[in-house]
Amino acid sequence: MFLSKKEERMLKGEDGPAAQWAMSFLVEYGEALGAEKLIDISSVAVGWCPPFQEILPPDVFSDLLTRGFKVPAYSLLIGVERKHWMKLGIPKEEVEKQRFMDERAKDIGLALTSTCAPYTVGYMPTKGSHCSVVEASLIPFVNSVLGARTLRESSQSVIASGIVGKSPNAGFHLDENRGANILVKVKTRMLRSIDFDLLGYHVGELVGVDVPAFIGIRKATLENLKYLCASFSASGGIGLFHIIGVTPEAPTLKAAFRGNKPKEAIDVTGKELEETKDKLCTGGSDKVDLVVFGCPHYTIEEVGKVARLLRGRRIHDNVTLWIFTPHSTRTIAELTGLESLITSAGGMLLSDTCPWVLRYWVEGSGLPEKVRVVATDSTKMAHYLPALYGVDVWYGSTESCVKAALTGVWES
Repeated sequence: MFLSKKEERMLKGEDGPAAQWAMSFLVEYGEALGAEKLIDISSVAVGWCPPFQEILPPDVFSDLLTRGFKVPAYSLLIGVERKHWMKLGIPKEEVEKQRFMDERAKDIGLALTSTCAPYTVGYMPTKGSHCSVVEASLIPFVNSVLGARTLRESSQSVIASGIVGKSPNAGFHLDENRGANILVKVKTRMLRSIDFDLLGYHVGELVGVDVPAFIGIRKATLENLKYLCASFSASGGIGLFHIIGVTPEAPTLKAAFRGNKPKEAIDVTGKELEETKDKLCTGGSDKVDLVVFGCPHYTIEEVGKVARLLRGRRIHDNVTLWIFTPHSTRTIAELTGLESLITSAGGMLLSDTCPWVLRYWVEGSGLPEKVRVVATDSTKMAHYLPALYGVDVWYGSTESCVKAALTGVWES
């Protein structure tokens, strides 16, 4: 791999232990990817929770706290719920560790977005810009919806990129790797987020890590695309996709394929989506113990939808309702009265965490006691919960989940 004189100096340790560690990591990483050089990046999205310190050698972490990241940095999920940590059973010592990390973030200028969906609260790398992000659902959103460019990163590689402001020039950073190679013909109306959620899960299973281009989708909201990206990462490993006439690099089918010929064409009808929905429901009792929203984190629009469905009503005594969102979105919900509607109904609006990461901080499963059946409007949640926690899952629309929260029973 070719290195500039400045990069060689960093690799030799002349710019401190953090830069030396980062360059050493990126050179080895880049060579594994076949990269000929490193490129400058504009930003990173990193995890910023106590285990972060365990990833880095002590001298590297200390040097990072002194120098900070080279480029603007935004934090992902932290696991510790700052407001309701006692109710969730998070040990106080873990909260104190996170408070320490929060203070260090202020010192180095890290934006504490603390969400798996930072694009909903300000992180919006522009089309064509190079960046480095981790989190399975964020990677396809950045590459596809925003048209920015990132590799499928790990926690370590993103940290290294943030320290020196560089990434290996490989993968989706390169024009030749951004063309579609699978054609997906959508032959059903795509009106709701659940439609996009099921579409992504079905196609993700079939496509794996290839690059699909979708025709037949006329428009999509931020929430629709958020669900599509999340479901891709649950059933497969799609890091880039195109929707003709919707995503920025696909004004036409020809532009999306960049000279490639489709190696496969997939037809998707309402039948496939309904079958996918049925497959995600594991069965078991129709009595619901827990209803979970916010995977990925809910936007303010989604929080408002649930709040309005709950207005003037009361969640069943045997049901717990959790809604996960970034803390900045929760602040808006508090100021606009939406959080009050949710809490008055007996639900909880939680921020900066989710069931996936709660299990690392809470003794046992991280779920409320005696939870056996969970209802959710997220294919990603429905995919992981049975394996992680041994619970049964009902998957359906937001409206169906709210109804289950109110009645305590799932209606198929």
